[in-house]
Amino acid sequence: MDRMKEFWYSKEEKKIEEYKYLIMLDLGLEELEKIAKKDKMVKKYMEEIEKLNESPEFHIYMTEEEDRRKCFNTEVSLAKKEGSRQTALNVATNLLKMGINTVEQIASVTCLSIEEIENLKKKVEI
Repeated sequence: MDRMKEFWYSKEEKKIEEYKYLIMLDLGLEELEKIAKKDKMVKKYMEEIEKLNESPEFHIYMTEEEDRRKCFNTEVSLAKKEGSRQTALNVATNLLKMGINTVEQIASVTCLSIEEIENLKKKVEI
């Protein structure tokens, strides 16, 4: 969650938009209200959170330890996805450097989009 919050405080709009639903899990009420003004789903989320916070059943179900475990699992999942993506980008870069310029083949091997390969191709000296 710290990594997600860094996007919020650095005001990286692209990253905030990409991860806003994770970022909002760790924001305070004032910060959530800023996002809710622009996003109906966030507003609905806030209303649901208020209902949950008022529910005694939820307090029994979701202990602080359980909440931490779920947050940790989310962070691990995101890290794995980012690691896989970085590996795919590295493989694509190496293929381009080797002279394999068929974008469709590289996209097939790396599971990156053709657009991502094209952008990468512009950055790599061939």
